[in-house]
Amino acid sequence: MKPEIERILRLITFPPDCEPLRVQREQIFLMSSQELLTFLLSLEDFLQQPSAELIHDCAYHYLLAGTIALEENKTRPALRWLAQAADSFRRQNDFYNEALACWLAGLACARDHQVAQAKRYYQQASDKINCWASLEDQMESNIYHQIRQGIESSLAATQQPQPAPAGAATAAGPATTLSFLSLRSFPHFGSVQAGPNGPVWAESEGTEITIAIDGFSIDTVTYRVFSVRQGDSRINLQRHQHYGLVTVHGDSMNAAKPVPLTDGDLALFYAADTAANNEIVIASHPDDSGSGYQYMIKRWRASQQAFVSESQKEYEPIPYDHHHRILGVVIAVAKRPSL
Repeated sequence: MKPEIERILRLITFPPDCEPLRVQREQIFLMSSQELLTFLLSLEDFLQQPSAELIHDCAYHYLLAGTIALEENKTRPALRWLAQAADSFRRQNDFYNEALACWLAGLACARDHQVAQAKRYYQQASDKINCWASLEDQMESNIYHQIRQGIESSLAATQQPQPAPAGAATAAGPATTLSFLSLRSFPHFGSVQAGPNGPVWAESEGTEITIAIDGFSIDTVTYRVFSVRQGDSRINLQRHQHYGLVTVHGDSMNAAKPVPLTDGDLALFYAADTAANNEIVIASHPDDSGSGYQYMIKRWRASQQAFVSESQKEYEPIPYDHHHRILGVVIAVAKRPSL
């Protein structure tokens, strides 16, 4: 196991009734890569059961699954499990383990070249370990300073020039860079009674909510939001997805239905490396010069294994091959009302 990941995992504390999980942690350090993957599959099967979140030590299962996925360079699943671990520890007011889960989530983001998101997780980790040390009178303890120094070292690493991920832009200029704004999703915690005897909840319900967004403003510019699936303002947000915005350039999707994507629109997407048939996706492809990559927004035809334009002009489908990479799935488009 990689030293940084092993060091953090060894810092996790377990309550007395979680001895089996403590034993599993020690076994993980001795497992081969194949054994880790087999154990990860068993954890995933358990965590996908509807009753999994009702189990008291589920946070540790999330943490172990996320750590193994991170060790095996499965960064997207790792981030999902580690975010769930941090969320579960937060609901238990376990600031110490929440800090470690956030630290690991930051490592997953950094490995996936999501530098801004990694910094946010590292800051959360720092804040939570400070809360723990203050409440437990551990501000002078060696373990506190060890964790703080480790988090600061991880944060400092994000300040260094980052190697470009496979399929990312290598040339300069606005046409070959992809930047996006991270948005939060919102868990739904069920109902609450407007009286003195209302129920107390412990876990959130479901994994997806639907909200209506009329619009938002960026730098005094107001945008209206439309779902690319229904055409209205109802947007589905899934918990633990990483959302972002990109600006649309060009006319190759200006006849998309139910809502066209025109030059200057903002596309709301979630990060993903796969997509269902007929989804609108953000993808990378080699530029014409062969010196780097550009980004495009197209309709994904899984049956044809091709990226398709939907335009008032004629564009040839772009066959998918190993040079292409799906980066995100578009769920909505934001337009200026005047346009």
